[in-house]
Amino acid sequence: MSHPGGNTMTDESGSSAVGDRVDTQRVARAAAGDVEEIFRLANDALRRRDLDSATEWLERAAATGNAQAMHWRANLAYKLRNDDTAFVWWDRAGAAGRTRAWRDAAVRATHLFDLARAGDWWQKLAATGDGEAMYHLAIIALNRNDDATGEHWLQRAADTGHADAMFTLGNRLCEAGDHDGARRWWVAAMAAGSADALDQLIAKDPPAHVQRSVQAALAAVNSSDLYEIYRLAGRWDGQQLAIIANHYDALGNQSEQILYLHLVLGTRDQLGTAEQRFIDDAVSLDANNPDFPTRWAHALGLAHRDHNP
Repeated sequence: MSHPGGNTMTDESGSSAVGDRVDTQRVARAAAGDVEEIFRLANDALRRRDLDSATEWLERAAATGNAQAMHWRANLAYKLRNDDTAFVWWDRAGAAGRTRAWRDAAVRATHLFDLARAGDWWQKLAATGDGEAMYHLAIIALNRNDDATGEHWLQRAADTGHADAMFTLGNRLCEAGDHDGARRWWVAAMAAGSADALDQLIAKDPPAHVQRSVQAALAAVNSSDLYEIYRLAGRWDGQQLAIIANHYDALGNQSEQILYLHLVLGTRDQLGTAEQRFIDDAVSLDANNPDFPTRWAHALGLAHRDHNP
């Protein structure tokens, strides 16, 4: 196998000789099995878009049993649109202990509508205790009307705390008439971050779960997850938003959280209410920062207006 190292351009100062010696030394270390040096050379090759050299160095590292190199080799093959080669290396990487490579293989097989192949990798990953893999196995089985297998994997995934699995299990129990069981799983799913489960709980019993609605908004705030806030707002109807608004005072003196709740209100055509509350609270809760209300006004998409406390 040839050495895929690069040479340095020459100049009149003779500094290229030093560069050549450095390259030669690096190649020698890599050839002697220095995995870190092999990775550095592979990275250098990728940066200069020398994919042949990158491939060769990654395969050298993989030959030492390095699972990361196998994973990188698979990803490189995928980027080069060589799925068959990518699948081979993803599988090797997973077997070598980098199990997330199996997830990459399963996802790619799913995108290619090869569900049987995807199922094989989800099975391998599920054997490691991965709840997401169990959930995918459940969905594959349910989609082919294999309810027994689907419910087996759904239960196992739910037992790992997988939010979507718990939500789906709750739905199936509800359809079967077990409303108490459904509610238990929806509550668990909501606690794990499922907005869909929150919707179900609000729909079944709005007064009992309105505070959970506020808590979900605050959880999204705490993670600065604007997407989740908009998603929650889009799912709440006017009545539910009104209930949440009535619990406004329960939020206490939490400026960021209160203003994010106004953002939720603002997305649902309640700009008048949202604007006044938002401006008042921004000034009263953070009077030392005059830019604070302006910043949140822009976040709400409201026209700025002067406001003197």
